[in-house]
Amino acid sequence: MSLTRDYTPYPYQRFKISTDKFSQHRMKILSKIEKEAIEYWGLDLHFIVYGSLTKGKVLKDNHQSDIDFSVFVDIDGKDINAVCEKHKLVGDIDCLELLKTAILQDLKNRFKDNDLHADQLDNIWIYEISPNIVNDLLLSIKPINADWSSEQLHEAFVESRATQIIARMFYLDIGSSFNYMKVEALNQLKELGDYGELIWDYLISVIKDQERQDNITQAISVEYP
Repeated sequence: MSLTRDYTPYPYQRFKISTDKFSQHRMKILSKIEKEAIEYWGLDLHFIVYGSLTKGKVLKDNHQSDIDFSVFVDIDGKDINAVCEKHKLVGDIDCLELLKTAILQDLKNRFKDNDLHADQLDNIWIYEISPNIVNDLLLSIKPINADWSSEQLHEAFVESRATQIIARMFYLDIGSSFNYMKVEALNQLKELGDYGELIWDYLISVIKDQERQDNITQAISVEYP
């Protein structure tokens, strides 16, 4: 990308999965379930993982630690109503929300079938995504005041749901590549000029918080229980 302040990762692996057999098994299960869900739902689903697993925490058994990850559902050009009809999803809420709820429950069931407990699955989030949604998220952070400053932007950024969603796009994606949507977000930031530069600065700080900032120590088991 060609933003003035390019993102420079730390001089070691941004994300590191421990070599212990339980962490390795968990990554294999994540990859397996992602493939199964893509085939079942007929949608582009992307698992983005973060938290202790990607910082290299050593697991001593399969039931230690929950799984922190987000699922991005690419709805660009998709007939969501047709998907709901195919899977016989009906209810009092909008079709997209029905679909997201159904996908989330399906994923939890698949993880339980792979010997993970329900309380390990509380930090799974699901978001719809498309180039238009990325654009709306980025613009939603900008303060209404035309004379906005970095301080105003900081307040809007910290309080914004868009912050969390956009930042999570840049964590560790597994299985099917999510790079095309990351590039879309970076290109949109570039087109936003000075405002895009400020947003990128804040995104960098949020993204780096999920990276390995030093060699893994015992402290990680406290910070990320």
